[in-house]
Formats: sequence, structure tokens, C-alpha cells
Amino acid sequence: MNIDGILILDKLEEETMNLDELIEYESENTSLDFKAEEYGKNNFELIKDVMSMANAHTNGKKYIIVGVKDNPNGDREIIGLKTISDQAVLENIIQENIEPIVHFKYYKYEFKGKMLGIIEIGNNQDRPYMMKKDNTTLKKGDSWIRKGSRQSRIVREDIDKIFQGRLNFIDTKEIKIGLGNNFEKEQYIKLPVINLDEKPSNIEKKRLEGFLEKLRAYDKVDNKGENIFLDNKNFREYLNDSKKIRVGKDFLGLSVYYDEKTILEKINNVSTRLYDEDYYFLLEEKSLKLNFSIYNDTNVFLEDVKIEFKIPKDVFFIAKSIPEKPNYDSFGMKLPSSFVMGYPNVEEENNYYIVTEYFDNIRHKDLTMIFSEDLRCCKIREYKENKINIKYKISAKNLETPIEDILVLKWE
Repeated sequence: MNIDGILILDKLEEETMNLDELIEYESENTSLDFKAEEYGKNNFELIKDVMSMANAHTNGKKYIIVGVKDNPNGDREIIGLKTISDQAVLENIIQENIEPIVHFKYYKYEFKGKMLGIIEIGNNQDRPYMMKKDNTTLKKGDSWIRKGSRQSRIVREDIDKIFQGRLNFIDTKEIKIGLGNNFEKEQYIKLPVINLDEKPSNIEKKRLEGFLEKLRAYDKVDNKGENIFLDNKNFREYLNDSKKIRVGKDFLGLSVYYDEKTILEKINNVSTRLYDEDYYFLLEEKSLKLNFSIYNDTNVFLEDVKIEFKIPKDVFFIAKSIPEKPNYDSFGMKLPSSFVMGYPNVEEENNYYIVTEYFDNIRHKDLTMIFSEDLRCCKIREYKENKINIKYKISAKNLETPIEDILVLKWE
């Protein structure tokens, strides 16, 4: 299934849940109206209802649900419809009578075994909507607005609010996330080439294996003659009496010797001992440094912004902080690491990493890097498709609903 298909299915499931809840629990309000039956020949009522909702001071979808009787005592009766009119019929009536064009849909919807009609009025931003000709009691130039569960004629205060809303309107299609200046849905990334022979634990393992090989070679020689070694014990490469080989020096500059058992133990636990060094090598020196950008191409600042990425754990391991190169004191004790500011918040949730960043505001007409510090990622396994889908969500104080979409990362 393609990206758009995934998003459409998610949205359909969400809308189905929302409609069920609206029908079951919600009272009539600015964005919701119930009608027991279709309008039939009462065109002026259809025109007035659609116009009033389109002019309402709310963004987002609004619904007129047909086939439900909302009684004054609060009881709700699901009557249902035997047939549903074609959307084209309603469109002709609305477009012939209202200007500018009101965007809406009319479709059937099954609820508890009964068929209902749903008039879904989109987020129309070209308000105010008004009559463009006389139609029975509605006259040319008339304009109605829905407030709560009531309708009233538009007054000057409503006009002022409508035009202020236009100034503050945010077209979410103009807010884009990508990599750098590229805002295509599919992006190519270049993965670092990692030579595992350079991994600290593998280097140390190879070094120890070299000593082990040399030690075993010494053990095969008749070493009763001490003349093959230097007289100073601290500089001998091999100690015949204890069967140990010199592997280095300690912090005092004295030689350190290991026997075969010790070398084998060191080889077996080398990955544990040098975990921090390997971690730094893979997630700092050789990591994929990943950052996203956001471009707000509207005319309004985004305020109190939260941006969340949902990254599958199938392919990449993501560091939860900036890896720091391990440092040791003169006694060989590891020094405490320091905390580096600016790295995004990384948490794990089931099979995903949830990466979050916050902004007080995001300026318009300005390219903004989302993370102050790049995300550190390491590819941990092969993936047959050589791509991952990253879901993202942008929430802001002045966004009616969060922006949700998918970014695809591909690699060779």
C-alpha cells in the first residue's frame, strides 16, 4: 500500500469514530445539526442551513446529519432514510443560490443498522457567504450565520470577526517538512560506510588474539635459558615461570602481563568492556546525522509548536543523547560524561522511536531546522525495501487540528 493509502485509511477510521460519537453523544452546536428527514422541496431551508454553517466562526468540518430526530427533551431518535438524494442535486441548489461557492459533500452513512445522510461542510475560508438571488423568503444579499444551535443574520461584528479570521488563517498545505530545502515526500539519504574492523572492541580483540598467539608460541619453546630475555623483569616480553606475556603498561609505566586464561577472558568480554567506545564509534563517529527542516509558507507565525516524529525501529538504532567519547583518569577510571544541550527528546514506544521537539514559535517565510543537534542514527540491519516511512505530527496553539503526514527516507 502506498503512503497516501495509509494516510487515507487512518483518516477514514478516525472520521468513522468521530461520526459515531457525534451521532451518539453530541448535542446540536455550531458545527452540528440534526434533521429528521431530507429537505425535499424546502430548498430555502437547505440553502439557509448550509450558508449558516459555512459562515460559522469555527474552522474544521461541520455536519448536518439527516435521518436523526433531536427532541427538545434531549432524547435522540435514529429514524434513518430509505433512500438518499444524489449530491449533484444539492450542489446545483447551493451553487445557484449562494456565492461564493461553498464546498461540501453529501453521502450515506450506516449507523446502528440504519442509513443516514451526512452533509459535510468543509473548512470554507471565503466567507461571508450570501444569497446571489432571491429565493422565496431569502433575498439577494442576505447572509446567515450559525451560533450554537441557532441561526441569525450576519451583523457588522460578524463581518469584523470573519475578516480578522482571514488575516489569521493558516493554510496547512503551506507548512512543509523535509530535508534541507527539499520538501518532496520521498527523500534519499546517504548512509555512512562502516568498516567494523575499525570498531574499538574488534581492534582490541585482534590485539589480544595477537598476544595469545605469541604466548602459545613461547610456551612451545624450551625457555630454560633465560638469556633470550632481558634481565630487567619489567621489560621482559615473556615470563617463563608464570607463563605470562607482556601486553602493555599500567598508569605508573610498569609492564602488565597476562596469562592465557586472562587473555581469553579479556577476549570473551571485550564487547562489554568497550561498550562505551563502540557506542561512540557507531553513533557519533560513523553515525547517520539526521535532521529535518520545516518551512512555514503562510503569513502567520506558528505559536507554541510541538513536532513529533514516529520512526520505526526495524532498521535504525537512535541514540537518546549525544554520545561522548569515553575519557579515563591516570588510574584508568572512567571520567563522568557531561550533558550536551540541544538534543531532541527520544523515547521508545512499542516498535517506534518517538522523537519530539518544541518551539515557542516558528516564523513564516523562513526555513527552520527542527533539531538544534542532529539525531544520531546507526543502521543495525538490512531491510528488503531500502526505505522507511516516518510519520510526523505538527501541533500548534493556532492550528485548529494537527498536521499529520508521512516522509519516506530511501537509501542505496
